[in-house]
Amino acid sequence: MATIGMVEPFDTEHPENWDAYAERVDFFLEANGITTDGDKRAAFLSICGPTTYSILRSLVQPQQVRETPHTEIMQKLKAHFAPKPSEIVCRFKFHQRRQQPGEGMAKFINALRNLGEGCNFGSVLNDMIRDRIVCGVAEESLQQRLLAKETLTLDVAQATALAFEAAARNVSDLRGTPEGFLKKIDNRKEMTKLCFRCDESHSSETCRFKTAACRFCGKMGHIERACLRKKRNRGSKRSEQVKAVASDNDSGRQNESDSEEGTEYSIHRVSPGDPGKLQVKLLLNSTACCLEVDSGAAYTVISASCFNSLRRKPNLERNTIILRDYQGNMIETLGTGYVRVEYKNVHKTLPVIVIKGTRVVNLLGRNWFEPLNINVSGINQVHNAVLNNVIQTELESEFAEVFDGTLGVFRGPPISLNLPRDVNPIVCKVRKVPFALRPLIEDELDRLQQQGVIEPVTHPRWATPIVPVVKASNEIRLCADYRITVNKVLRPETYPIPNVQDMLANLAGGRVFAKLDLTQAYQQLTVDDEAAEAQTIITHKGAFRVKRLQFGISNAPQIFQQLIDQRLQGIPGVMPYFDDILVVAKDEAQLLGRLREVLTRFREDGLKLKKAKCVFNVHEIEFLGHKISSRGLEPAEEKIQAIIRAPAPSNVTELQAFLGLVNFYGPFLESKATIAEPLHKLLHKNVTFRWGRDEAQAFGRVKSLLTKKPILCHYHEGRKLILTVDASSFGVGMVLSQPQENGREAPIAFHSRTLSKPERNFAQVDKEALAIMVGVKKFHNYIFGRKVEIRTDHKPLLGILGENKHCPNEISPRMLRWRYNLSAYDYNLVHVAGKKIPHADALSRLPLPTTREDVPRCADVLMFECVEESPVSAQDVARQTAKDPVLARVRDFALSGWPTSLRDLQSDIKPYWTRRNDITSYRNCLLTGTRVIIPPGERKRILQVLHEAHPGIVRMKALARSYVWWPGVDSDIEDFVAKCEICQQHRHMPPKAPIHPWEFAREPWQRI
Repeated sequence: MATIGMVEPFDTEHPENWDAYAERVDFFLEANGITTDGDKRAAFLSICGPTTYSILRSLVQPQQVRETPHTEIMQKLKAHFAPKPSEIVCRFKFHQRRQQPGEGMAKFINALRNLGEGCNFGSVLNDMIRDRIVCGVAEESLQQRLLAKETLTLDVAQATALAFEAAARNVSDLRGTPEGFLKKIDNRKEMTKLCFRCDESHSSETCRFKTAACRFCGKMGHIERACLRKKRNRGSKRSEQVKAVASDNDSGRQNESDSEEGTEYSIHRVSPGDPGKLQVKLLLNSTACCLEVDSGAAYTVISASCFNSLRRKPNLERNTIILRDYQGNMIETLGTGYVRVEYKNVHKTLPVIVIKGTRVVNLLGRNWFEPLNINVSGINQVHNAVLNNVIQTELESEFAEVFDGTLGVFRGPPISLNLPRDVNPIVCKVRKVPFALRPLIEDELDRLQQQGVIEPVTHPRWATPIVPVVKASNEIRLCADYRITVNKVLRPETYPIPNVQDMLANLAGGRVFAKLDLTQAYQQLTVDDEAAEAQTIITHKGAFRVKRLQFGISNAPQIFQQLIDQRLQGIPGVMPYFDDILVVAKDEAQLLGRLREVLTRFREDGLKLKKAKCVFNVHEIEFLGHKISSRGLEPAEEKIQAIIRAPAPSNVTELQAFLGLVNFYGPFLESKATIAEPLHKLLHKNVTFRWGRDEAQAFGRVKSLLTKKPILCHYHEGRKLILTVDASSFGVGMVLSQPQENGREAPIAFHSRTLSKPERNFAQVDKEALAIMVGVKKFHNYIFGRKVEIRTDHKPLLGILGENKHCPNEISPRMLRWRYNLSAYDYNLVHVAGKKIPHADALSRLPLPTTREDVPRCADVLMFECVEESPVSAQDVARQTAKDPVLARVRDFALSGWPTSLRDLQSDIKPYWTRRNDITSYRNCLLTGTRVIIPPGERKRILQVLHEAHPGIVRMKALARSYVWWPGVDSDIEDFVAKCEICQQHRHMPPKAPIHPWEFAREPWQRI
């Protein structure tokens, strides 16, 4: 039977069209008389398309599709493709909607109606649409006409706007149709583009005055007659011309793109009535470009020629946004890409639309205003603060009991302290307090009683004296000295406190942030009777039993952290740290959803927040001493100032406190070594503290490191990990980094340390390997279980520690142990020239000091053996090595690095060149692999030891190859054995005696 009409498969690439599609399906079923549920299901599944059907199968699991009613199928698909949007977000989008360049009035009003559906405006919907039309129209003259009407309804506003648009179109037809909005038209005529260097009609790239100096302003790159400053001084103005900022022949510089223009047009506040063109000069993927600021453009667009001039062209994706000029004509685009934008110390990765053609203007649209901190004022202005207030007001209204300012009471089971059963209670006497503080203490006790935190008790079994702390607001905080009572007998909790660096490693993808603060966090948790009795405090007003978890209990941090982790478990982007909760999201809608989930759980648990300390929907936030944004991590300004304003220490204790504060920001500091020698030498034992010129200079340079405000990028789970290491003669340094969206590498963390005394005697190859081991140990939490690329500038390491290399036959035990340790990691060892890793090189040459000594682990000791006397001691070998000029030179090479060419070496050192990668120094002795290099003064004695049992040449060579080596050791063994009479007498197959012929007999019977 023929069907009436046809419905195409649903386009899942545009889920926002689901409601309209569902309505068409209903009309199709009604037109064809399909009424039963089974027939409706079969008809719909026949037309919905394979992609929609696959999605449906997963949505109804574990149920079968044929068993699912038609109405349930449509409900599940609606929940998937068109979930109910947040009312706050819908209202924000509604109030933000303005008429786009080239958008017709009818389409604009229809878009407002669609946006108003999810705003729940109710009976005032028409009034809201009317207001949005007045505030959002692009033409100022139409806006004035609408505002001039005394009684303005939606119908009147719509009719007036459509009539105005029709009249403007008719006038345009009478005068000739201009080109699209992206092409700037001269008021008189279109002029030829002039070279900004000399005012001639040719390309500025080929201009002969490219390196000339202007006699008027003194700047390079143009001559006096083309000087913009001179023309402005004369009051002359250039006529408007059809120009693109980056055309085929002139990219990155235009008529008003001189460096002085960037200062004059310092765009912070742009209003619709500002006269003339307003341009900003910025960098797109490290390419200088000028964009014209246009508050009427919803999106930032650039020409194809400007796109082609970029040094690094981003990948373009299919553009889902339809651009039209003011006549309604569609503008052809090449696609949308993401570029790295740098403007006034702001670095952002932002989307840009590439337009076909070259004679178009690059426009900086509204979608870049907020990321680049460009503030646009006027009737069309929408601040991000408006959305912040809307979100905050909505949440505070919906969760009023969470923000009511009272002390919360946790509805879960009471907290128990881990006290031993047979513990003897401790009762202390009350401490005297100043008379001036007594009224404040009494007021605080009364407040805590009203909140239900404490209650008086007459015969306490426990009693802990209070310690009043005066706040900056002249209020009193009552603490108790539980160190002398409960904490002495309390069993410790084992729940781990979150590591700050581990928490900050989970911020990837975050663009908007919120921070929640719990009111008197510990005191929102009730405790059981035993714990309340143990927490009893003693004051001048008597004893009080504390019924809430008290600050000062040694287990309180672990107890509270465990509880808050459990309550917020499963919510992505939520990171609690005691009473501070950081919420991270990629956009406002996601942030709102996560905040709702957190506040819902707090409401269910009876926990309360301190409204004054909560922050909602910001793009930059301070958390745990760090400033967090979408760009990455920075040290908090307040903490930096504490270091910068710190006075010079006058003793070791003050110096240790200062260095501890600096080390907190160690991951941010690429060149920490300025403090290594002068300051840390003062911390050594048997060193008198003397603050001199070198120490003062180092102290000042340490402060200057933090004034540079370095930024660390967020750790991203899905991106490549790169560990770059390097070693110098006295330190090792390493940088953990990841490539960003723009392809550039950005650091996640820095680390460096000095070498211990034994480590400084390592050969250079061992130091470079040590740098790798320190790096993988320091960043174990980041790289373990992931593929990591390890970069080193020491190429011999690739043959020793390379992931696909066989273990060399001769390798030191230390290097063998490191090789085994590295086998636990999935790594790729890569050689990179030293000049390409200056950050790691700087860290290794300027390391942070360390007192660590390289103590061999017990596993390295394989066997103990008692010998009467060592034939050759290490002290003798070290002494003879230092005396020998050749070996002393070899040792210097082993410690500091070998020359790059064999031709630079003396002839007596050349035999050591082939073993340069295996030669190490240990206890001032030289080794090649596991064999000791014997100096000339000890070689005869070594030969005697090897020859004690007259083993012969082959056996002596085998022994020597296991323990000792020097140039020509095999030939020396052969000569030594050849001179041994016993060996010659007993050697195998002695030479035959010469044949002596018998003498002839002279007479018979002479010889018998």
